[in-house]
Amino acid sequence: MEGPAPSRRRRAPRKTDAERGPLGAWAYNTMVDLGLSDEQIAERVEASPGRIRKIAGGSERDPSARLLRAMHRYFMEVGAAADPPIPVDRPPGLEPVDNMAGSRPHPGDTLDPAAYTALLDRLDRQAIAITRLAAAIERLTGLDAPDPQAVREAVAAEERLAGDSTSILR
Repeated sequence: MEGPAPSRRRRAPRKTDAERGPLGAWAYNTMVDLGLSDEQIAERVEASPGRIRKIAGGSERDPSARLLRAMHRYFMEVGAAADPPIPVDRPPGLEPVDNMAGSRPHPGDTLDPAAYTALLDRLDRQAIAITRLAAAIERLTGLDAPDPQAVREAVAAEERLAGDSTSILR
């Protein structure tokens, strides 16, 4: 004797942008355009996946500006890395950082995707230079009395390896 057919859960129809509201529509549509999951975003912006789902669904009415900026920067990074780059709009209602009193603009708020990618490349080269410099310092501190000239020469050698744009002692 056969049991009842397994019940199939019906999916709720997709909300319209109007039902999500401007912020929810921005988050949801950007996530879809970039192929990101709520888990990926949550991990990167240090929020829970449920919170990201609420924002994208329009039920999170007042997320913090910090969280929205973090989402926007992450979206900009992913969009810039896409081939071809995918432009990302600013979250609706979020004032640009450079328009806020006493604040400095964040590069992710003002740069186009190509310039943002160039900035990330430069930061990556600087991180490599810092790692090399730390290794050189570790080698030099193993000496009984490191010669200051030897330290300067090691730093200069590491900077030459990394290129002028990554100088960390200027």
